[in-house]
Amino acid sequence: MLSILLLLSVQLPVGPHLPARTMPEIHAINIRVQELLKESKFDEAAEALKSWPGPTIRYRVIDSTGTGLGENAIGADKEAANVWRESTENRVSFEVSDDEQVILEFIRTAPPGDNLPKWVDGKLHAKIALGYGEPRREMPRRSVIMAIAKAFGMAIGHAPMQRHGFIMGVDDRLEMVGHVGPTSAELDNVMHLLEARERLELAIKTKTQLTPAKPKLVMTPTDVNFGIIDEGDKPRAQIMLKNAGNAPLEFAVDASCRCLYLQTIEPLAPGETRVVEPGVDSTGFMGRQAKEIYIHSSDPVEPTQSIALRFESVPEYRVVPDAIQRIALADDGPTTFEIIVYSFPGRAIRVMSVRANLPEAKTEILPFNGDVVDQAFSKEPIRRTGYKIKVTFLPEFRSGSGFLNLAIETDSHSRPLHHVTLQTQKGIAASPPSAYFGGIPTDEKTSRSFRISHPTERFKIVDFSLEGGPFTIETTPDDSDGFGYRVTVTYNGGHKGPISGQITIKTDHPKYKEITVPLTGHTR
Repeated sequence: MLSILLLLSVQLPVGPHLPARTMPEIHAINIRVQELLKESKFDEAAEALKSWPGPTIRYRVIDSTGTGLGENAIGADKEAANVWRESTENRVSFEVSDDEQVILEFIRTAPPGDNLPKWVDGKLHAKIALGYGEPRREMPRRSVIMAIAKAFGMAIGHAPMQRHGFIMGVDDRLEMVGHVGPTSAELDNVMHLLEARERLELAIKTKTQLTPAKPKLVMTPTDVNFGIIDEGDKPRAQIMLKNAGNAPLEFAVDASCRCLYLQTIEPLAPGETRVVEPGVDSTGFMGRQAKEIYIHSSDPVEPTQSIALRFESVPEYRVVPDAIQRIALADDGPTTFEIIVYSFPGRAIRVMSVRANLPEAKTEILPFNGDVVDQAFSKEPIRRTGYKIKVTFLPEFRSGSGFLNLAIETDSHSRPLHHVTLQTQKGIAASPPSAYFGGIPTDEKTSRSFRISHPTERFKIVDFSLEGGPFTIETTPDDSDGFGYRVTVTYNGGHKGPISGQITIKTDHPKYKEITVPLTGHTR
């Protein structure tokens, strides 16, 4: 008799499994209901199923703005409800109720940090922001509708995604065009969830026992270190996926970086295994990197697992500094600046020539063997071998601010030419070099600012004047050391047509007694 009972229990039909992108709270409800059905506790199963919103989702709206909802929010909940009602052909509906399952709390401005709806005491609480940023900007109505639709989708059971352009994706604050609706993948997930819930309702109604559906993902390895690779390489890993559960295992994939890729993973039947090959494109990456691919599955216990892909990307050679450098030139005499070009062991390259775009800068290529601090690879000095490029700015180099471009020619096959940009300043200069107003309203007061400074010496503004237009000028020290000033030019209105003029600033510096800054724009 015992053996017959055991056989019957084994042959119980397996309950419904849920799709890969499912809320953990809904996974838990699904398994709990199925466990109760297995034990023939049908009344308790019916009570447990009530915590899974649907097929009629009850919600309540709370206004916490303190200023009223406004036209971007009024009726947005009904439009969001229609998104899912119409897409599912009335398989799910929504009603306002004091016995709510979803709370939509409208707030004035989006707070920093994670603002996703959250399950609290069995209810989904969603904060719907009607503004964002500082100064505050109004959230477009379509964005408000999308945010509410996402909350309703999470109540049905669909988990959020880190993708733009999806209802369940990252919140977009741009005015959208066209119809707001789910993608085919989002709709498939929601329909799968609704069908699973309907099957549980039927099992309760017909008093049918079920074996809980528990697909289980076993993934090895979950941490892959590719070691040192050449920058630009695209290594792949081999990851074994196994379904150690009793129901189909379905998959969806996200990644922490666009440099990662992984083919679509087809579902795994119980007991089935498959090898997948995630990879990384190291183009543009240098130094030690750690990226993650997120595997979402229908495993109810661990619905999201990750694969860590680590590597150290090493280019054929490095140029330090590797970003635009600001060079303060001496008022009198030459100024020198040094650039280091080094290669890694086994990747030796030669610097063939260096060309400067200005004749007042001379370059010299010298051998180098010494310590280099390269933040891309280490914060500590490391012994490197290569070349030192000595750049000499001659005394006749132009005053003011500008740029020097260097073209470094090497015998590298992958990157034979490397460009370096140096930003120079000699003496007192304005930044930006002009007061540009663009197109401004004729009768609207408008201000523009620029900074005048000397890179190494203190000075004072002793006088200033302006030619052209109804403008006023104000100067204030930009730092406590006397190296710079902030100059604010204000258009006071009343001028029609082009704006053209010149600001003249007089200083007490013995060499730079007068600085001129052009003023341009037009009124409309």
